[in-house]
Amino acid sequence: MKTDFDVLSKLGSVAFAFIFFVVGFIFLYLAGRITDIHCVRGDGRQGCVLDTTWMGLVPLNQVRLPEMVKAEVEESCDEDGCTYRVNVVTGQRIFPLGEAYSSGRAGKEETAAQINAFIRDESIPTLDASSGGGWWIIVPLAFIGMSFYMGFRPAVALVQAALARRGA
Repeated sequence: MKTDFDVLSKLGSVAFAFIFFVVGFIFLYLAGRITDIHCVRGDGRQGCVLDTTWMGLVPLNQVRLPEMVKAEVEESCDEDGCTYRVNVVTGQRIFPLGEAYSSGRAGKEETAAQINAFIRDESIPTLDASSGGGWWIIVPLAFIGMSFYMGFRPAVALVQAALARRGA
């Protein structure tokens, strides 16, 4: 009977480790999203593209922007404080420069000011700005690492027990 309890205990450990892995992987995907805005001015018009990639390596989405009107910093507040993101406003709709809100209003205001300078000053030929990514991707990597640490030994023990039963 002790053997069945050991197997159930090990299965529970592997399941818990799997949940840690899935949560870590989801946050890894979300934390690694980087949105870049690239603009080139020609013939008195601006041509802009929003490129979303994962860590600058894997392309996820690309959107051509209509003529930009302005950039603004959007604020989202709750009981824990406020977070921010940059929005690009066109004549048709608002395009967020990244889906997530994050701390650091000053950095977002700097990006919005850079975009607004490009919109107002026709002598500026190009614009390149980005949002997202960064070193905090280490947190989901730690979750994934912990999942392997928590689940490896119980998984190996389960496989060994299954092979021992099969051979017996």
